[in-house]
Amino acid sequence: MGKKAEISSELVLAIPRFIFLIIVLFSVVLLIKAFVKEKIEVKELESSIFFQRVLFGKGGIVWYDEASQRMHPGTIDLERFREAGNPQTQTNFLDNIFATYGEGNPILAAHLVLEMEGKPPLEAYYNKQNYFRWEPRTLSTVTGGSASVSSSKHASYVLVKDGDNLIPATLKATILS
Repeated sequence: MGKKAEISSELVLAIPRFIFLIIVLFSVVLLIKAFVKEKIEVKELESSIFFQRVLFGKGGIVWYDEASQRMHPGTIDLERFREAGNPQTQTNFLDNIFATYGEGNPILAAHLVLEMEGKPPLEAYYNKQNYFRWEPRTLSTVTGGSASVSSSKHASYVLVKDGDNLIPATLKATILS
């Protein structure tokens, strides 16, 4: 056998190797594409963290006992909630101290409703101006609607500190982001 025959027989035997190599490389590319996320969705997580901060975070509407220097998570101070829900003010302490993202917060807005048995529901807003601007965009019938702003609802049973009384209640939140 001559040199040309050896080269051609090696090429013939190399064809299956090349095909196998192409299949392996293509499989690796497909696996990598399957596990790589191009867009990470964090809106639901942000709204959940915000709601947890409202319920358990210092500086929010949680009752803080001055005598014991202790915060009581899940217990809402009714006076602070009323202060946050004052309809005469455009901004409140939630906007300025609790979870601020700067002027005209572009990240999220919330509507909090405190429902106590036998009493009318109380409302408070976080980022009130943007809440009313974004709320129509959650509807699918509005131009720039359903996909432009996401809405998530959260609810939790809480205790409300009203003077010396602890009243069972439900805190509901609609958070737009």
